[in-house]
Parts: sequence; C-alpha cells; structure tokens
Amino acid sequence: MPPPGTPRRGKDGQERIGGFGLPIVEKLADRLEFQRVDPQGMMVQAEKRLDYQSADAREEAADIDAGESGDATLTMREEAGGE
Repeated sequence: MPPPGTPRRGKDGQERIGGFGLPIVEKLADRLEFQRVDPQGMMVQAEKRLDYQSADAREEAADIDAGESGDATLTMREEAGGE
C-alpha cells in the first residue's frame, strides 16, 4: 500500500491523490463532519458510539479522554475462545 499523499490513477484513469479511507470511515462512523481545508484538503471529524465490555474498560477510556492516563491509547482486548 502506498504512503498517504502518493499520486495514483483513479477509476476514471485520471491522476488523483488519496484512497478509499473516507468510504470506510463513512460506513463505520455514526456521524461525520467535513470541513474544507485550503488549498487542497479536507478535515473530517468522525463520531462512533462505543459499548464497553466492562466497567474497567469504560473507566480506562474516560481516563484517556480526560488526559489522566499515562498511555494515550486504549487497547482492545479479545479473550481467547470467547471466554
């Protein structure tokens, strides 16, 4: 996969920059807001409702939102065998 900003041929054969990221975001997000950024670009804000499997996971996410976590990422956990 080419890095972001790499020119490529679109479906119409014309050169374009970008890929299929926005269609994926549109399918996954509950709400999207688009804002044009000059000279050539767009800012996208996506919103997705999350349901947490436990109160601990919900509290970890709240800590990250509040900037109270030393780790700025929330990890997804899957239990082996669906347990």
